[in-house]
Amino acid sequence: MHKMEKKYILDKLAYMKEFIELLDSRIQKYEQEENIVEKKTLFAAMSKFSEEIVEVGIKINNILLEEHKDYSTSYFDSFSKLSNYYDIDDDFLTKLANTTGFRNRVSHEYGSLNETITLKSFHNIVHLYQKYIEFIKSLL
Repeated sequence: MHKMEKKYILDKLAYMKEFIELLDSRIQKYEQEENIVEKKTLFAAMSKFSEEIVEVGIKINNILLEEHKDYSTSYFDSFSKLSNYYDIDDDFLTKLANTTGFRNRVSHEYGSLNETITLKSFHNIVHLYQKYIEFIKSLL
């Protein structure tokens, strides 16, 4: 991997970490908030933060795939194809890949989002992408 690409990925991981921390703090506030207007504002922020986290992961994945002259055909693919080149747990990759579907639902507002399921997805994104950061750092 070129030095510039490594620096770019490390910068993206730092950026992702900031958004994970923002998402995590908003989840905590959301779970304690009683004012419905504040909850809606927090929910909107959590949606955007989770969307950004997943998109950064997709960008990083595409750089890693390009190193092997491979390219993803979908957001989901950008995660699932990593197992072709790196020693990574398939279950973990599947969980990460599934966050792309959640990202699409949040981003494009497909139907109404169930609060309980969406909140669980926000928690999952925090947990999964903290592990993702460690995995990607181990590759560099």
